[in-house]
Amino acid sequence: MPKYTKQQQENAKQWLPTLQKHLQNAVSMPANWLRLCLIAAAIGQVIGMDVLSVYFPTQAMAMINLLASSSILARLVNLLGGNLLASLLEQTANPDEKFEQLLASLATPAQIETIFEETLQEAGLLTERQFYHAFIPLLRENRQDHAEITRLLQEILAQKPLPPTISLPEALARLQEMPTEHTPPVSPLPSQSRITIAANQHFVGREDELHTLAKLLKAGQNAVIVPAVVSGAGGIGKTQLAAEFAHRYGTYFAGGVYWVSAESQASLTTDLSDCGGMVTDISRPAFDALPQPERLQAVKTALHSELPRLLVLDNADHLSLPNLQAHLPHTGGCRVLLTSRNEVWGGSNFQPIQLATLTRPASVQLLQALCARLNHTEADSIAAELDDFPLALHLAGSYLANNPMAGVSRFLQRLQSEKLTMLAVAGSATPLSPTRHSLDVRATFALSLEQLDASQPRDLNALAWLARCACCAPGETIPEQLLRAAIQTKAEEDEELFHQAILRLRQVGLLTADEQGAGVRLHRLLKDFVQAALAAEALHSAQSVVESAAISLANAQNKAGYPAAGRGWRGQLLYLCASAAERGDARAAVLLNNAGFALQMDGDYLSALPLFQRALAIREKVLRAEHPDTATSLNNLAFLYDRLGQSAQALPLFQRALAIREKVLGAEHPTTALSLNNLAGLYYSQGQSAQALPLFQQALAINEKVLGAEHPATAASLNNLAGLYYSQGQYAQALPLFQRALAISEKVLGAEHPATAQSLNNLALLYRNLGQSAQALPLFQQALAIHEKVLGAEHPTTATCLNNLAGLYESQGQSAQALPLYQRALAISENVLGAEHPTTATSLNNLAGLYRSLGQYAQALPLFQRALAIREKVLGAEHPDTAQSLNNLAGLYDSQGQYAQALPLYQRALAILEKTLGTHHPNTKTVRGNLEGLLRQMGQGE
Repeated sequence: MPKYTKQQQENAKQWLPTLQKHLQNAVSMPANWLRLCLIAAAIGQVIGMDVLSVYFPTQAMAMINLLASSSILARLVNLLGGNLLASLLEQTANPDEKFEQLLASLATPAQIETIFEETLQEAGLLTERQFYHAFIPLLRENRQDHAEITRLLQEILAQKPLPPTISLPEALARLQEMPTEHTPPVSPLPSQSRITIAANQHFVGREDELHTLAKLLKAGQNAVIVPAVVSGAGGIGKTQLAAEFAHRYGTYFAGGVYWVSAESQASLTTDLSDCGGMVTDISRPAFDALPQPERLQAVKTALHSELPRLLVLDNADHLSLPNLQAHLPHTGGCRVLLTSRNEVWGGSNFQPIQLATLTRPASVQLLQALCARLNHTEADSIAAELDDFPLALHLAGSYLANNPMAGVSRFLQRLQSEKLTMLAVAGSATPLSPTRHSLDVRATFALSLEQLDASQPRDLNALAWLARCACCAPGETIPEQLLRAAIQTKAEEDEELFHQAILRLRQVGLLTADEQGAGVRLHRLLKDFVQAALAAEALHSAQSVVESAAISLANAQNKAGYPAAGRGWRGQLLYLCASAAERGDARAAVLLNNAGFALQMDGDYLSALPLFQRALAIREKVLRAEHPDTATSLNNLAFLYDRLGQSAQALPLFQRALAIREKVLGAEHPTTALSLNNLAGLYYSQGQSAQALPLFQQALAINEKVLGAEHPATAASLNNLAGLYYSQGQYAQALPLFQRALAISEKVLGAEHPATAQSLNNLALLYRNLGQSAQALPLFQQALAIHEKVLGAEHPTTATCLNNLAGLYESQGQSAQALPLYQRALAISENVLGAEHPTTATSLNNLAGLYRSLGQYAQALPLFQRALAIREKVLGAEHPDTAQSLNNLAGLYDSQGQYAQALPLYQRALAILEKTLGTHHPNTKTVRGNLEGLLRQMGQGE
């Protein structure tokens, strides 16, 4: 097919209104139909649309279909096409006047007759001779009675159709030649085919789907026929895909391609009957004289023959499965392809292909093919706004092409603010549909919604669940775990109603199953339509149900302590939080708080921060200042600030939360113990062990008294107190506490819980410092394995485990094992926590220490310097970790003989540690020894 420029296509489109006027007049002048057919076919060839099927009057379609499904029109256009195409491709100011000239310039009936006959004789298309004999009398006699014309056609077509010119073995071999790994070009169909939808020159993408169809429909020769079903929402491109497959692969079905509308029982039986003259051995008069059941049976019998045929049943949305299956061939050579909004075609009787939206590159390609003035960025923005929905893309591209004065930026702004309204405007301004379907997105979606009858309990329940899905993030999977949390009760009947509702919504094409079966999806455009179509009260109620379900689900997962369980619905959780945050009521604060906790537990601190901040702001406004929920938000936000290394912001929040809880809940409440523990942890991280110790001890005493000796909170308190003793070098006090905490976690939480892994890690650290590497190694390895499995490979806690295991390897002289672990830990910290986080500083310090031990001083120096800068900035000039960085950087200078640089760093580190940890702390003693050694080397020691 020749390629035409965009300007030539626009010029050809200018003739469409005039063509439509002449067609209205041509109803009483059948002699002009053929000339108008030629003009319409030529326009369609240029613009790539099926102009014949869209514009011709219903009375003429029986004859037009005969011409359109053959190659006669294409041959006539080519033979007469010099002047015809030249005229169509020119811009004209007066299409009406030029059109009359165009009609007059076409060949006379006698010339057309000659061309018909020469064409048929040359091509040997004997069956097309019937079409020639049907139209020549119309041209000669200028008949005006449509009933008489129909009778004449029936007489001419009454002769028994000639058998295929290809033998059965040749036909079967031809089918086996059908490619399944590449897409063939559009090719002429076998002459006896019946299809009314033309190939679309703007078809893009769908290569994988075409190949899948080819594999499914090629299989099963002389065996049970398993129909392939292309399913999806209205406007997703099901019919277009089926038509494209027919025009590209139909040539391999020697028995022909037959397109049947399965929109209703009447259209199904009518279209199947119309195939009878082409697929049966019965003469046309005898076939037409048969009762309808016998005609259908004759077609069905013919379709069960071994001759390969392709039967396409389009729009099989409303027919019941028994009614549909009654007309399908189940054995033989005929392959069946169905299109349907109903994606629930499970079982062995059908092969489903769930059609998704276009890929983004295909969407951009389609938009630019429809409207050449769109650049890539503009097309990408429109595709993103329309979520790659094919019908909407077709409308947008066609609208902009047909309205060259329409600004792309303004069009995009209107899409963003009034998407469905703007698409309706585009639909009304777009004259042609490749599949002759509705060009109104709302009307297309309404066909699905109208299948739900609110007077029926089953459909009323489905509408309620549709409203709930419309409250969720469009286009993203709505996971089954969230949907299940929205079930009102735990009763079996409610569980069954839930399953029935989701199934019903999938049957009518409003919901689509996730590819992995993890839930369902609601397209963005469908969401907009549903929210506009359903009552505000129903949506308000649904919003409450869905948010409550999210609160409950997040709370349960937070308590369980396994953050990976929430990753599958994080997008939905954040979407619900965004809408709730704007509302700003108490329920919104709970949702934000639970979501923030889930993200924090998963190591996504930066995403959790604005949720905690907004939750606190809402509670301070909506609740009283000393409300327990306000204290919870204060505590959570402070804890997150601490994790982010922002101790100055965390301290007053922890202190305020503790004061509220002691006043409102009491001094011995477990939640008060949690505040004591968190405040103590902050003091500990700041190197203020003297302030931290009594708080840790008080928290442990409360938990043991109120919750019991084997509660997870008690284990957490034991770990924290033991950690403080460990940091002070009091290993004898720390060891039994670490061991007891581990035993509780393993017994109560399980061997693979993150808290158990933390206890393993802590105990391993102690063993390492005690010089018991053999005991430490398996604990470090076990802790790392748990964290990688449960928290993930990129979690901050996983980075800590990597650092600790690498430290053990380094202490054993196994530098080759330690190096990649240190490097991986640093990468995680920088990526997840940021370049200036205290944990990042720890990773920098550890990796620099390894480089120093390997004598790679040039690599070590910038890392030590960077670690010191972070700690001074974030932790403060007198923090024990800052002292550690000072000591390490001094040691590097010391080992290089740069004593003048090392001395003030050692001195400053010692002063900090003596002040914060005391003169007898192991770390203080280590730094003092380093300083004394330097002084001796400088000749200043004893």
